[in-house]
Amino acid sequence: MKKLLLSALTGVAMMMTLSNLSAQVTSSGSMGVSGTIDPTISLTFASDASGLALSSGTGTSTATLAFGHISAYGYSAPSGVTQTVNGTAGSATAFAVATPFDVLVMEANSSSTNYTLTAELNSADTTNTWTIDGTTVTSGSPASITASGTYDSAGSHTLKVSIPFTNTSGSINNAINFVATAN
Repeated sequence: MKKLLLSALTGVAMMMTLSNLSAQVTSSGSMGVSGTIDPTISLTFASDASGLALSSGTGTSTATLAFGHISAYGYSAPSGVTQTVNGTAGSATAFAVATPFDVLVMEANSSSTNYTLTAELNSADTTNTWTIDGTTVTSGSPASITASGTYDSAGSHTLKVSIPFTNTSGSINNAINFVATAN
């Protein structure tokens, strides 16, 4: 009986030792998380359904609109481009090409209900006349395009470039910088 009791006690002791060996040692902690939420707006360009498709950059803030070959006479405007000649016959002095494009301004984490949109030529152009929605756009001073734009809705705008018959440079090439400001 002693042997049986000794065997039982040895077995219980071994089980307790094995149980203690397999128990995991743990530790715990806590991490605080904080951050400041900043209000933001985002401006992107898109092709307008009625206009010439953007060459690149749809859905981004850096897009390209390429009119391709343009001329005053004998010009077959592609879909979405309007071409006009200023004057008639011998009194004509310039021609223009125009197309609509879209600007989408989105807002997050702001109490602003609308935005202003300005545009400015990247570099001076003393030969050609650039307009957006009838407003002349030059370099050195932002032109007001939209005073109270609606967020999250693509706004259609029309770019028009007037080229005088005296322009013999063979090209038009510039960039228009747009800035949306939350009101």
